[in-house]
Amino acid sequence: MLSSYLGGIQATDLHEHFVFVKSTVFSKSVLESGPLFGKKHIQMVKVVFAVNKFLRTYVLALTALAMTFGLGPSQAQPRHYTLTVVVTHMLPAAGHVKVAVFNSRSTFLKSPYIKKQTQAGQDGQTIVNFENIPAGDYAVSVILDENDDGKLDRNFIGKPREPFGFSNNVHVKFAPPAFDKAKFTVDEQDQTIVIDLNS
Repeated sequence: MLSSYLGGIQATDLHEHFVFVKSTVFSKSVLESGPLFGKKHIQMVKVVFAVNKFLRTYVLALTALAMTFGLGPSQAQPRHYTLTVVVTHMLPAAGHVKVAVFNSRSTFLKSPYIKKQTQAGQDGQTIVNFENIPAGDYAVSVILDENDDGKLDRNFIGKPREPFGFSNNVHVKFAPPAFDKAKFTVDEQDQTIVIDLNS
């Protein structure tokens, strides 16, 4: 409700208004120079003093409220980090390494938050970097698409025939792991994880 009342007021706007109010305040020396003004003039000046004092207090209060409710420009920006995924695999390696990053249970193995693919490295490992990753919980899945057909090949009983792996190097046999088993936290610094592909 308070945010609605303040509308588009920014702390910078309030500051400019405060400067304007401050510039209109009469000095005490003017009030004390009685001969220059009649009684009515002095009374009017006193009224101006009272009004300006009220406005200064009002503006300062609005500034504090605007900053408290996030209307000012000094809100902290969310931190972002680099996630490095080091994938180790057997040699010789053909095809592409496909890395998918997930950020929730509901999207795990369904809809990646971000994904990349790159040619499999010929030194036994492939490194994939993801930049500007917000702090949070994530899980990663990797496959080595050896024949570049865009999917993880399986045999007649559904067992994968191409190398694959998950973050935390969760070992699986007949079903993929739950998100909580594979998840890790990105927070406060860049992070590197290592995933060993099952052969």
